[in-house]
Amino acid sequence: MERTHDPSLEEINLQEQRILNFSAFRNSPTLTRFLRFIVSETAIAKAPSIKEYSIAINVLNRPKNFNPHDDAVVRIHAGRLRRALAEYYLSEGKNDPLIIDVPKGCYVPQFLPALPRAIVSTDLVQHTIHPVVSVFPFKAIPKTPGINEFAETLCEELSAELSRFHDLSVIGYYSREVRAKIAENMLEAATAVSADYVLTGSLHTSGETLQVRVNLLVAKTGKIVMTESFENEMRSQNIFETLNETTQTIIGFLSGYYGIIFREMAEASPQKVFNNYSTWKGICAYHKYQRSHSSANYDGALATLQQSVKDFPDQAVSWAMLGELYLNGMGLGLKNIEDPLTKGFQCVTKCLDTDPFCQHGWYALSLFHLLNNEKKACIDAARHCIHLNPNNSAMICGAAVILFFAGRFEEGGPLMEKAIKLSPYHPWWINGGYSLYYLYKKDYASALSWAEKMNSSETFWYPLLKSVALSYLDKKDDAEACLVKLLVIEPEIQKQLRTKLSTLILSEELTTDIIFGLKQVGLKLKSPIYNNTRAN
Repeated sequence: MERTHDPSLEEINLQEQRILNFSAFRNSPTLTRFLRFIVSETAIAKAPSIKEYSIAINVLNRPKNFNPHDDAVVRIHAGRLRRALAEYYLSEGKNDPLIIDVPKGCYVPQFLPALPRAIVSTDLVQHTIHPVVSVFPFKAIPKTPGINEFAETLCEELSAELSRFHDLSVIGYYSREVRAKIAENMLEAATAVSADYVLTGSLHTSGETLQVRVNLLVAKTGKIVMTESFENEMRSQNIFETLNETTQTIIGFLSGYYGIIFREMAEASPQKVFNNYSTWKGICAYHKYQRSHSSANYDGALATLQQSVKDFPDQAVSWAMLGELYLNGMGLGLKNIEDPLTKGFQCVTKCLDTDPFCQHGWYALSLFHLLNNEKKACIDAARHCIHLNPNNSAMICGAAVILFFAGRFEEGGPLMEKAIKLSPYHPWWINGGYSLYYLYKKDYASALSWAEKMNSSETFWYPLLKSVALSYLDKKDDAEACLVKLLVIEPEIQKQLRTKLSTLILSEELTTDIIFGLKQVGLKLKSPIYNNTRAN
């Protein structure tokens, strides 16, 4: 959108008041304060930028020691504000002369002359590959003030948490117009707000038990993609704990690159796939590789993502995925990638320059620091990745594995456990990370179980982890058979074992334990520096 003139302060104030009369703002003092503050700072104080800290202190009443790196509350409410503004301009404000817009990545509003509605709508459809999810009201059974309020708050929390996923666009149901359409015909209401999916459901209470039924529908057809029930105890002394547990469980099923929404996107939103085919093809190839490791899947994902970032260089997540693949080439010992560490870092830098809040980018950055043997930077990046969205199970699993490799087993263990409870879907290599964790804990039966789940015969980690676990379980014949397979995949492993392990594992104790286990079943290291004494 281009300005035809700079609006006067009076025009801005009039438009601000129109927006504040909208139900989403009348019913939310926080959104009202947020909008008033950033408009005042921009239109009156002429601030060139607005910091998260200023909003936290002046709008959200956070203490003076507030740290935006540790608390995402400002970004969450900014997402709510953007959704409320979008709904206003799709309904009561569709004919307004001025648009107050808050671009992603900053908090300085823009004051823009309105474009024709059709142009705005077309632009939104054609330039996003992200599925649009509309959170519609949850029915409360029985209808009591307490459970009605819980249902309203649950919808708001689901909207806020879904907005933390950069691969989703989220729309609520704040306006009277949208609520009326929902009551009349849910699918027509979804079409009116350009949604691809509708998230709705019901709440049932019986004694101290709360049952939440969640339905995810394809907006165009009404097809039910998911229907699940979740139960929690209603803790009257801490209703927020119940709310948080319920929200996290639902989000774990729905979101992230392995959630139901993403896996159904191609069927529900073919026009988005068509208009952004290169990006979508790259993402699909990446997921194919993550589901099953093979050289063919790796090469296919690498090639399609390389083309994707050429066609759409502003897609941060494509850069993150490409960077991760280059770095994986080093971690997996692939020999056909020239200088994977440098190429991976260049892609990660491009990702985070494009979107500093891209969670996948921070995960890839932690992997780079791990491979570069920068332990503190690795741990810091992994923690920041987790902080950006603790309900994105795939990213949390990945960050937990990074922490394992960095030697932070006690920190990574609970994170991995939580992430796997949130969602059963995760990449193949997560199983290898968990196997390492149990080797460290000396729970060799569990280490073997997780290693077997890798089922990735083309990577040396698969037979290596199985052989080590079997060795400590005194299953010598099976361990020797796995060692033979390891030597077939990596004939030079007897010369390179310590180097290969040290590339990823920053725990000297675990590295020594792995070497000892392999030597017990016949691995002969061609180096005089190792003895047959296991580390304490």
